[in-house]
Amino acid sequence: MEVLFFCCIAKVNEVVARHNETWWKHARRMKEMPSLNALLILIVAMLMTACASRPPSSADLATEFVSTLEMHSPTHDDVPLRTYCIRDLDHNGRFEVLERISAYENAPGFLNVEVAPAFDWINIYRERNGAFVEATKDFPSFLAERKEHYEFWLRILGCPEVLSQDSQALIEKNKEEFREVISSYLHRLE
Repeated sequence: MEVLFFCCIAKVNEVVARHNETWWKHARRMKEMPSLNALLILIVAMLMTACASRPPSSADLATEFVSTLEMHSPTHDDVPLRTYCIRDLDHNGRFEVLERISAYENAPGFLNVEVAPAFDWINIYRERNGAFVEATKDFPSFLAERKEHYEFWLRILGCPEVLSQDSQALIEKNKEEFREVISSYLHRLE
């Protein structure tokens, strides 16, 4: 076993020595061609300048905007209550920011995980002239999906037996209020 180990080390040393010899020959040749070195340095400098001076991408702007929104988001135990997502909703290469706002964000812990998505409103922000503006109404296909989502939850409120016991009890205690919230969302979508 030791013999095999020492043979492997000898082979590695041989390969490293060959590599070092080749590298030194290459380095000497490069010294003989100063114009090639200067050209190489110029190309690297141009690439670095081009990368550093590029305008911010849509994703960069969206990420920066999300950071701004998170600073103003209500919190509970220093955790933002609103969540954010960056997506290209209209597939134009420009990202939109989606802000998820719960109707019950002022009562953290009131809704369980199963029922909470029913009461999320989504604001959509779009970049225009370097700044993000609210543009929820500009995405009818997304709003159609949200309409289906809210209509689904209205049906669930009418027949909560498909949910857990915890969710059924929560709905039974707050059925009318929950219907009003979801109906108001549907009204906003019209």
